[in-house]
Amino acid sequence: HASNTASLLTAMDPPFVGALTTTVVPHTPLYDQQASGAFTLPSKFDLLHELRVLVAESDFTNCRFSSNHASNYLPLRSTLPQDKEKLLSLLDNVLETRDEGVLKPEYLRGL
Repeated sequence: HASNTASLLTAMDPPFVGALTTTVVPHTPLYDQQASGAFTLPSKFDLLHELRVLVAESDFTNCRFSSNHASNYLPLRSTLPQDKEKLLSLLDNVLETRDEGVLKPEYLRGL
């Protein structure tokens, strides 16, 4: 779905994009689906890979891109397309090293 989102965002060419990470909240239908095995949240690094696909495949004229919400494992803020290569390089490094020390710990990922 990241590729389709990138395609849609490219067509819209918005001045601002904010990316959040799904957080499963206890006592919600999604929580119940996860508990029953009907829903599986991707791993931290799979979610970051989706973010990388979104950045790589989007083509903006001038967009403030932000993924610094409390839900995000890796807070990012940049201007695209100017910072695209720098942002991709950072994401590639995190995905390659898989160093959880650079990610926000679960207990700090609030809504």
